[in-house]
Amino acid sequence: MAISRYDNFASVRSSNKDYLRLETFPSIKAEDLENIPHSVVVWKETDRMDALAQDFFGDATYWWIICLMNDLVFPFSYELLPGSLIKIPNDINTIVSLIKGKQGSK
Repeated sequence: MAISRYDNFASVRSSNKDYLRLETFPSIKAEDLENIPHSVVVWKETDRMDALAQDFFGDATYWWIICLMNDLVFPFSYELLPGSLIKIPNDINTIVSLIKGKQGSK
């Protein structure tokens, strides 16, 4: 039987209402993110996370940082409607450092 690349990740849930997910990097709580300097944009129907990441960070692969900053578990759901306010961190290195710090404390 093949070994999954996800075998070493724990299954976690923030609360009973939260989705069961794999902890692919340490949990970042809303309190950890609230003081991070950011800009706010209004989500438009034609927006995409990868396009916003490209525009703001110069790299579309950082779309997940926008999701993390906005506590979006599934950014393609109908919960993200036009007119929603989206926080974009001013410097992705702040979040990357936060993640690395949490990984080191495990």
